[in-house]
Amino acid sequence: MVYAGQRNNDGFLAIPIATQNQVTGSGGVSVLNRDFYGAGLRWTRKATLAGRPLTVTTGADYDRANEGRKGYINNYGVEGALKRDEDNSVDSVGGYLQAEWAALERLSISAGVRYTRVGFDSKDHFICTGLTGQCAGATAVGAVTSNPDDSGSVSYSAWTPVAGVLFKATPTLNFYANAGRSFETPTFIELA
Repeated sequence: MVYAGQRNNDGFLAIPIATQNQVTGSGGVSVLNRDFYGAGLRWTRKATLAGRPLTVTTGADYDRANEGRKGYINNYGVEGALKRDEDNSVDSVGGYLQAEWAALERLSISAGVRYTRVGFDSKDHFICTGLTGQCAGATAVGAVTSNPDDSGSVSYSAWTPVAGVLFKATPTLNFYANAGRSFETPTFIELA
């Protein structure tokens, strides 16, 4: 499986001008241009174990998104001065193995494990030291008098196992129990 796409969005946000004008404010107009793509490969094998049906699946995924994000002052619906300019990227790679075994006529057992690594990278192009002219019109809040380089990167990874049991009491009534761990990372905007 392969895919690719693009998302572009200009959003006008209702943020007070005083808040937008703060040195570290990102404005009230958000402009986003994102390209994304990925690929996945899966292999499934049907076999038997102790004379009972066994299905084993293994696979791997890769996903990537690159975005340019800018922010501008929202002058009551009119795009104003630049307040944010950054290039962000995120990539995710993962692999998994899962199996389901019909141990008895009415009892199935399943188990699996996945490893995922997600890496974020951000390059800040809007650095405001008070000397660059980009700070013109900005107001300092407390001790904040500049907007330094906020570039950086971070990665997250985890192993996520899962196991389950399914009992078919009747053709229309099943009982089951599952246990597993989950893995969730922040979004681009949460990291911003």
